Amino acid sequence: MNTLKGFGVTLLGVSLALAAAVVTVILVKGNVHIVAAVLQHATRFVVALFVLSVIVLLPLAVFRRTRQVSAYGLLACSIPFVIYTWLYCFLIVYAAWGLVGAIVGIFLGGVGEIPLAIVASILDGASESVGEIIVGLIATIGAMGLGIHLAGKVEAEKAKRLAPFE
Repeated sequence: MNTLKGFGVTLLGVSLALAAAVVTVILVKGNVHIVAAVLQHATRFVVALFVLSVIVLLPLAVFRRTRQVSAYGLLACSIPFVIYTWLYCFLIVYAAWGLVGAIVGIFLGGVGEIPLAIVASILDGASESVGEIIVGLIATIGAMGLGIHLAGKVEAEKAKRLAPFE
């Protein structure tokens, strides 16, 4: 009876994995053209957010009274940066290695698209794409890291101010 139960669990696991693969293929195959169209328009938006981050949010981080605005603004900007970078990498992998490469990247936890896109760009000789991916990663990690750091400083300053009243 245990052998039959183990076989049933294995069969269920294999069928669920197969169903997930089929759903992924359907979603990836149908959405590539949509992603490409959206990415063309999103480029201007992401560049504008990057300029806003550098020109407005970074100087606001210097002053204690406006540090909170800078922290949350940088955290908010990091989300479109990471989405744009991931979608850009997804398209590079799909263009270079097709559906199989894109699915492998997705099954590597989703984050696999980024290193796969770097490898695909290097193998295709597209060094400008590697540079764009690295700039996207730096913008994402920089905005998120600085936003978290500044938010921590704001909370520490609040705790220090409120400590004498406890």
